[in-house]
Amino acid sequence: MTTVVGIFDAPEDVEDVTQRLAAAELDATVLDKTSLEQEPGSLDPAVPALAPGAAAKVIAGREEPTLLSKRDQQILVKAFRARLAEDHDLSDEAIEGYATTFSHGGTFVLVRANDKDAERAIQILRDAGATRVSRHD
Repeated sequence: MTTVVGIFDAPEDVEDVTQRLAAAELDATVLDKTSLEQEPGSLDPAVPALAPGAAAKVIAGREEPTLLSKRDQQILVKAFRARLAEDHDLSDEAIEGYATTFSHGGTFVLVRANDKDAERAIQILRDAGATRVSRHD
């Protein structure tokens, strides 16, 4: 089985690509900080995700939450690495490269597919605006 990884910067592109992949009957997983924060056990429930008194800030016309605590950021990156290793069987080298992009706010769309479907997924990801697309056999 092949994993195709697309990296996106714009949330609207992720929404678009997941719809395109679903229409093509390709199963995709979206991994970003928000999706991992919502997984049970991903953050320490005793520690708030945002610092006390933190407020959303506006960047380029959209609201962005203030940064997670350093501890929570590390927990999310660890969860991200684990998902890539366990669910997608990626190499340690690939995971480390992706973890850096993830920690800087990249959103990942991962597609598990056979050879034929992997090529379709690559094209869909590129057409939808992925900043980078990689295939892992």
